[in-house]
Amino acid sequence: MSCAKPGAVLSLFHLHPVRIDGTAMFARSLSIALGSAGVGSLLCFPSPPQPAVREFLAHPNVTIEAEPAVFDAGFLAPGYRFLRLIRQYRPAIVHLHFMSLVSPLPWLARGCGVDKVFFTDHGSRSETGNEASSSRWKQLAKEAMNRPIDQFVCVSGHVLQSHLSARHVPAARLRLIYNGIDLERAQVAAHTPQAFRLRFGIPPDSILITQVSWLIEEKGVADFVDAAKLVLAACPHVHFCIVGAGPRLAELTSAVASAGMESRFTFAGQSVDPFFDGVFSASDIICQPSRWQEAFGWVIGEAMAFGKPVVATRVGGIPEIVREHVTGFLVARRDSVDLSRRLIELVSSPGLRERMGTAGFNEVTERFSLDRKVSEHLDLYGLVPRPERELTAVIAGSIAR
Repeated sequence: MSCAKPGAVLSLFHLHPVRIDGTAMFARSLSIALGSAGVGSLLCFPSPPQPAVREFLAHPNVTIEAEPAVFDAGFLAPGYRFLRLIRQYRPAIVHLHFMSLVSPLPWLARGCGVDKVFFTDHGSRSETGNEASSSRWKQLAKEAMNRPIDQFVCVSGHVLQSHLSARHVPAARLRLIYNGIDLERAQVAAHTPQAFRLRFGIPPDSILITQVSWLIEEKGVADFVDAAKLVLAACPHVHFCIVGAGPRLAELTSAVASAGMESRFTFAGQSVDPFFDGVFSASDIICQPSRWQEAFGWVIGEAMAFGKPVVATRVGGIPEIVREHVTGFLVARRDSVDLSRRLIELVSSPGLRERMGTAGFNEVTERFSLDRKVSEHLDLYGLVPRPERELTAVIAGSIAR
């Protein structure tokens, strides 16, 4: 597919497009907004999108490229393949997502006549804390490599503060733009609440507590299982579910079996489209007990868009999304006891779940709507954003299932 034309925006995403997640929804909505402004959108990934994702991203102004070498470590191979993209499509703007902070690509883009280069930092920091300030010569080297970048977009205040502490990006070139949540798509998907439960045999009358994440240690999946033991001891009518795939699956399955929780615990595997698979609609509570410093917490915002209360850890950018005691509860990382206590509190009070869910939906609507974030990106690019209501109508009108 080759629809891009000179003046297009080239967005490079260093992740494999295997599901319709927050990144895919952003890429799609941004492309639609660019198209309405007469600008092409070139989306580049390290591997071809899965069929459902490709269909989701397709739009008359969109070109999709899979260029694994662009995302390789080093300089020669990425640089060579990147130059091929630039020379073929001649974009006016290059935007790097999920990429290394030190890369030859910004300099190569400038050398080929690209007008503007942007970098969005989506990266979650380690559990131990924010980045430490590096030696002066390393700071100077990073500043030199990053000089062609016009602005660094931070997806949370936590990420922005990390850059300020590390001092390898001038403060004047940092800009806070939160990730956006596709509220229109969530509202359409909310009409299929039982499909997910029926598919996995989850009792319709149970309180369903769900974690949606990669099955890695950093996401606190072991803490979720530990908390489930304590919750089920007090509330046997609760059902737990993990939606996702990853290297910790065998270990988690064994832990659930050892605790005798098989009948009350579901491993649903990876969902290609959590919205329309009914993951959020079917759940009563969303739990996200991350251990590392989450850059944002996309799943949390998505849960709130579906009117679900959240229990999450007080790490990274999560406290910027969850208003404690209003839209959900925050607990310390690795504290499965306090996690279980807050879950039991929500299980025991339908009214509290409803109040927090409503407050969460209002919070996302006011602060994290995707159409608003797309408008902020158009402004970042120097394009005149369409009126927000008009842009919302354009994006919503393209949602088809």
